[in-house]
Amino acid sequence: MKCSVFRCRRAAGAHLQGLREMSASGPLCLAVVHFSDGWRILAQHGRWGRFAYRVDAEDAALRLARKARAQGRAVRIWVQDSCGRMQDLDAA
Repeated sequence: MKCSVFRCRRAAGAHLQGLREMSASGPLCLAVVHFSDGWRILAQHGRWGRFAYRVDAEDAALRLARKARAQGRAVRIWVQDSCGRMQDLDAA
């Protein structure tokens, strides 16, 4: 599955445009990213939610992934680590 790759928090904004341009029928790529006001989920059509804790944002991303998979879409979830690197979410 081909999805945009996020390298760090600063680079995540630059890749958001690439996520927005992806086809709705293609794979769903979600990124759990830390902002100054908390955690957010970035996806192809914008961002969802504001979460105080990373685990809450991860849970919300997993719920979105389950809904997308039920519609037959492939899903990939990345989570930003404490160093700003994006890594695959193991439970995805």
